[in-house]
Amino acid sequence: MKAKLRRLEVNCFRGFRSQRMFEFPDGVTVVVGPVGSGKSSILSAIQFALYGFDFNTAMNLYQRESLINVECERAEVQLTLEVPGDGLYQVGRSLDRSGGRLRETVFLKTPQGDVVNGSVEVEAIIEELLGLDFQEFIRSVSLGYVLVHMLAYGRQASRSRALDILLGIRSIRAFYESLNPRRIKKEVDELRRNLEDLRREYSETEENYSRVKTRKRELESKKSELQKRLSDIQGQLKQLEEPVRNYLDLSRKIEDNKNYANRLREKIKHSPSELDPYRIMEEVEYVKRELRDVFEKLVVSQDYFNTLEKVQVSSENLHQTVALLEKLLDDAWRRYDRVWEAFQSSVNELEQRRGELRGLEKLLVELEPIISEYEEAEERLQELEAKYGTQEKLEKEFKKIEEELRENMKKLQQLKSIQQLKQSLAESALRRTSVTCPVCGSQIDSSIIDELRSELSQIAKQVLDYEKKIQENEKRLKELRALLEDIRGLKVTLVSREPDYDRYRDFIQRKEDLEEEIREDELVIKGKEHEYRSISAVLTSLDEKIGDLKRKLNEYSLSLEILKTEKEIAELEEQRKELEPYFTQYTKLKEEEKQATDALTKVEAELSALEESYVEQHLEELSREISGLESKISNLENLYVKLEKVRNTVRQILDKQRREKIEALNRRINEIIRKVYPSESIRSVELEIIEKYTRKGAPPASYYDIYVNTGSGRYKFNELLSDGQKTIVILSVLLAIYSQTRHKAGFIMLDEPLPNVDDEIKLAFLTTLAESEDIPQVIVTTQAEELTTKVSGINIIRLR
Repeated sequence: MKAKLRRLEVNCFRGFRSQRMFEFPDGVTVVVGPVGSGKSSILSAIQFALYGFDFNTAMNLYQRESLINVECERAEVQLTLEVPGDGLYQVGRSLDRSGGRLRETVFLKTPQGDVVNGSVEVEAIIEELLGLDFQEFIRSVSLGYVLVHMLAYGRQASRSRALDILLGIRSIRAFYESLNPRRIKKEVDELRRNLEDLRREYSETEENYSRVKTRKRELESKKSELQKRLSDIQGQLKQLEEPVRNYLDLSRKIEDNKNYANRLREKIKHSPSELDPYRIMEEVEYVKRELRDVFEKLVVSQDYFNTLEKVQVSSENLHQTVALLEKLLDDAWRRYDRVWEAFQSSVNELEQRRGELRGLEKLLVELEPIISEYEEAEERLQELEAKYGTQEKLEKEFKKIEEELRENMKKLQQLKSIQQLKQSLAESALRRTSVTCPVCGSQIDSSIIDELRSELSQIAKQVLDYEKKIQENEKRLKELRALLEDIRGLKVTLVSREPDYDRYRDFIQRKEDLEEEIREDELVIKGKEHEYRSISAVLTSLDEKIGDLKRKLNEYSLSLEILKTEKEIAELEEQRKELEPYFTQYTKLKEEEKQATDALTKVEAELSALEESYVEQHLEELSREISGLESKISNLENLYVKLEKVRNTVRQILDKQRREKIEALNRRINEIIRKVYPSESIRSVELEIIEKYTRKGAPPASYYDIYVNTGSGRYKFNELLSDGQKTIVILSVLLAIYSQTRHKAGFIMLDEPLPNVDDEIKLAFLTTLAESEDIPQVIVTTQAEELTTKVSGINIIRLR
């Protein structure tokens, strides 16, 4: 039994910003909607749910990450499949790009309730259920416009390769193309050239063999002489080892002491005059005086002054005195920090006032447009009332003129009615002898025509007068209406902006008060800051001074250590001088030993190279290689003959498979053509095998070609047919292949299969799909929404 689609649920999948669900009953399901509505996304979601890819991501047209809607971080798809006799399978996949990388999860739930996780495991079950891998699925079940276009407009070779894949004989074709006798012939030629090179190398190696043996005897004699000389030198060196060892020990001690003295000198940064103890004492006294001044400015307790007075500076207690002064300086810094912290509180309070002032200034700037609007409205209102009067006065005048306008219009209408009646009576009296007035009933004849004309002239003048008055009334009403609207608008503005205007005045007053407070505080803080910063400068200077004093005292101790070390170095150099002749002789012998050793090493290396060259062995290897190449060339020549026979046999099998496949396929293609395109312009379609000779002496290559019978002749389908007819032919071929392909998919999906075909053909195509018994379930996308109303018995999914 073949598997069928039942339900698709998508959430944030490409083309869908939210969760959607689609049902797929048996028969034909048509997905309609405009470009960009998500029709193709439904088919992509089905492909992704089954195999983890859609056509575009599998072809590397875009990245898998783009399957997630741009407004989302995660896309989810769940697809329900029904296998008759087995039950419902549910497969779900999701892609998540949060966290900077793309993660996929997949599961499959069987009819028995078992859940399988993992992409490899799930895809294996899907391929078993459908009998198709992903590539086979998008070539035979999920057919898009790209595949139709390739078969309709592609080259003959690419069309034939695609049809071989669709017909299931791809492996035979691939095997045939892999058989390449020319490659073997080329390899034989290359091996023959290698054989000639080996034979030349063998001849040259034989000539070199005798020269190698002569050179080896010379080197062995020289090696014996060098070994004897080296033994004599090493005996003399052994006798000198003890005095040389003592010499080297003294040299190491002298070098160590010199390095130690140099390291001490590197640590001394002051000149010798600066390290004089009496000068250091003067600097200590200076620090005492400066500390006393700082204590007085910081107002410390009397205990600090007493401690300072007890400090007695002498050359014996300089280290202790500097340490005590450093402690007192630390106490001075702590006192200063407390005073400075109190001062900073005052500074912070001042900064808070400044912040409040900035806030007020910002509010005032924000209110200025409103205040300007208020003042402008107030000024404009005063101008209008001064020029035209108050609102009450203008409203009274408006009502008066409005009443006058109504009265004038009423009188004008009466005059026009009388004018029309008299005009009608005058015209009737001229045509007839007399006429009866419909208002008063009197008889009017031609004798009073002049009188009527005079009256009509007077009425016309009155009409003009009243029309002029009405125009004046309307003009004045328009002026008054505009003035009243301006005045009312200005009053509304004043009322709405009055609270902001009052706030603005309050803010101005508060700003002036703050500015006065800030000026007073700044004067006080500026004076204190100068005082405290001068104290900080003195304390910093004393910090540096005490640090310098500590360094001088330390360097003074180092200078004493240097004098002691230099004395030890002089004593060691006297001892080393006595051993120097032994060391000189030892050095000369070591150089002679090195020269002899180097010469011996060179001789041994050359001997080793001659031995490791294995010239005789190389001759044997060359002989074996020559024999092997001769045998390989013979075998390849035999293989070339056999491969030619195999290639011809495989080509015959391929041609036979193709002909057997297309014989049944042609019948099915024409059945579909007659249903979807009943026009007489295409009477039949046939797939044929065409053989072409591509090069002289080589067997022919075979290709597919498609022919159509139009009634007037037989032509290649791409020479005569329109784009729409080509699409119909190729789509019929694909549907025929689907119906004869061995798989377990009970459905087919067509993505906009007929974009360049007229409505009648599209209608026939949809009707044929609806009546087809070979395909249990068909899903078609199209923009031709109006056609779905003309086909009955189909399921419609409308997208917007």
